[in-house]
Amino acid sequence: MYKEAGAYYDSTMTNMVLNSKPYRIIKRKRDNLEDVIYYEAIAQVNDSILRLVNLPDADRVTYFQELIDELKIKEQEEKQKQEIAERNSGIISNVGIGNLNPAAPRGGLPNQSSFFYFYNPTTVAYGKNEFLKIWGSRTLEDNWRWSNKAISNINNNEINNDVIAVATAEELYDPQFYISKIPTEPKQIDSIAKERNFAYYQLGLIYKEKFKEYNLSKNKFEFLLKKNPEERLILPSKYNLYKIYALLGKNDEASIAKNEIISDYPDSRYAIILSNPELADLKDENSAESVYENLFQMYENQEYEQVISKCDTYINVFDGEDIVPKLELLKASSTGRLYGYESYSKAINYVAVTFANTPEGQQAQDIETNLLPRIQNSEFVLDSLANNYKVIFQFENAESLEIKTFQETLEKVLKNIKYYELTSSIDVYNTNTTFVVVHGLKNKVVANTFNQLLSKEDIKKIKKPYFAISSPNYQIIQIHKNLDSYLNSDNN
Repeated sequence: MYKEAGAYYDSTMTNMVLNSKPYRIIKRKRDNLEDVIYYEAIAQVNDSILRLVNLPDADRVTYFQELIDELKIKEQEEKQKQEIAERNSGIISNVGIGNLNPAAPRGGLPNQSSFFYFYNPTTVAYGKNEFLKIWGSRTLEDNWRWSNKAISNINNNEINNDVIAVATAEELYDPQFYISKIPTEPKQIDSIAKERNFAYYQLGLIYKEKFKEYNLSKNKFEFLLKKNPEERLILPSKYNLYKIYALLGKNDEASIAKNEIISDYPDSRYAIILSNPELADLKDENSAESVYENLFQMYENQEYEQVISKCDTYINVFDGEDIVPKLELLKASSTGRLYGYESYSKAINYVAVTFANTPEGQQAQDIETNLLPRIQNSEFVLDSLANNYKVIFQFENAESLEIKTFQETLEKVLKNIKYYELTSSIDVYNTNTTFVVVHGLKNKVVANTFNQLLSKEDIKKIKKPYFAISSPNYQIIQIHKNLDSYLNSDNN
């Protein structure tokens, strides 16, 4: 149904003004259908493969033998049609085309001196003859030009055209040939099952959020939970089912789902949402837009711990609204800045899975696919190979005023250093540690002897110990929070 609707929208869009409002509405619907078509195909194909994986050997032979018998019948029917077409071709060829008058004018109506091509029975007969020579007898239907109609008419995911294309004439009718294509490696089968499960999860979300097809969505989530999905899909699926049951008026099922989430996952944000209806009061007092703007400003100010805490609160307050994926992505970014790669990876995965059909979910998926693999290496590089270095003053459990005062003094000192254009910044490392960083040094030796750049008076102002680090290794310690490893390494 959705595939046919997609084709209809494609046809409609060709007759609309590009980028007009009606065009954008239809295009948005078409894009939504694209996801449905894509994930339905994955679910259908992988379900078919897994069904064959679980069939006993004898049943597999029976199953494929039945398909092969059907294939033989179709081919026999096609052969008979072809023979009839060849006989018809001989009859039509006797009509001849000797009465064609190339000089006759074109256009006009029958029985007039000027005639249209298809009003001339001789030219029509000639056209039919040429068609039969090239194509044979064809039924009026979609994909009429396929060369092997017998194969294409067998609509099974288990026997697909790719498999048939590599089959010899002998293999084509041998059940063992098709059985040999069924996966046997546990790792491969597990991968197919995971892909299938994720497709069902995505379909559940799409039908619920984009099409409001709550019964379809319910069926997808219920099916998924019966298939032993990965842990990351279980809780969000159960929560979505709770919401769907409530929307469908299935109050008993909703109550059971709610109690199960609260009892089995008491520390999850879903349980917090379901256990604290009073969070609605906060929603009335704040608009989603102003909340996000304030939190983003706090993120820019490196107040990561507060951002995470407040995001948790407002995610619960605005549950089900468009602002939630934005808050989750902001929370994930703050988590990475404060706790490092592993925590960031888990948080990004959560956003990618839970909000897969939102721009934020797609952004998280892009981060997971493209960025995380590039930054997962926590091994340090040789500082001596770098061309950019930093000087780090480390503060532990210090008050923000103390750190700010130190930076202001450092800024004044840096202005007195000749031949270098140096700047400073305050960088949060984790919940307890903050760095004041000097930027702009190009030489490791100079960075290690930073205090020698200072005048005697300025040295008195900057008495705090420091260490030097190359820019690549500074990025690594900020991403992986492995400062102690760096300080104990040969680099330092």
